[in-house]
Amino acid sequence: MRNNLAVSLCLLLAVAGPAFANDHLGIVTLSNRADLVSGGEALVEVAVPRDVALLAVTVSLNGNPITGAFQPVAGRHALRGLVTGLVEGRNDVVATTGVRGRDSSARLEITNHPIGGPVLSGPQVVPFFCATPVPQPATEISPATNASGLSTPAFDAQCNVATEYKLYYRTTNAGCSFAIPDPSPSVNFLNTNPPMGATPPANACFRPYDPGAPAPADLATTTTDHGATVPYIVRVERG
Repeated sequence: MRNNLAVSLCLLLAVAGPAFANDHLGIVTLSNRADLVSGGEALVEVAVPRDVALLAVTVSLNGNPITGAFQPVAGRHALRGLVTGLVEGRNDVVATTGVRGRDSSARLEITNHPIGGPVLSGPQVVPFFCATPVPQPATEISPATNASGLSTPAFDAQCNVATEYKLYYRTTNAGCSFAIPDPSPSVNFLNTNPPMGATPPANACFRPYDPGAPAPADLATTTTDHGATVPYIVRVERG
């Protein structure tokens, strides 16, 4: 069974910017290290010299124009965009200012790995026995399976499954039990330290959030690194 759980705080936070100042043209990945990208996409930022107009910058991926994927970053002289369509292996992102002189272009090599890995390890051990939406008993020709908590089965031999998202909010109730929300608590809660049992706690700190319904009365808030107070909402991504 392979279960991948990614939790991201959906607090409308601005992603941390690159470490270099805007007196040089530069490119960085924000979603992960450039050599550890997987799944064919990466959030990329281009820092533009202060004396160069943002509209003068063009961006390409493996020789193909992708400038349209980038938008100005509020408060900084930079462009940010979600770069999709990465091929497995090496990808070259190039930014060009069209202005003669220093820093007329910058290049970033992105290494894209398969969504099911491997990324850091060597070849994967096979076969995988994929989890299924609900547990299945063993038969004469197939092993028993664990519940994935997702609505669709795996679509390949690596047990990759279509990505699903769920939203949860942080409650203001005192004395709540903290645990990462997971559609399959029998997996997540048993892997906590100490184990929390096969079901979520009755007074969980995170509860399902419906963006189409009125805001819950016990919806907590938090403060971003820019000083903005926003609803404390978590997005759970599983696939």
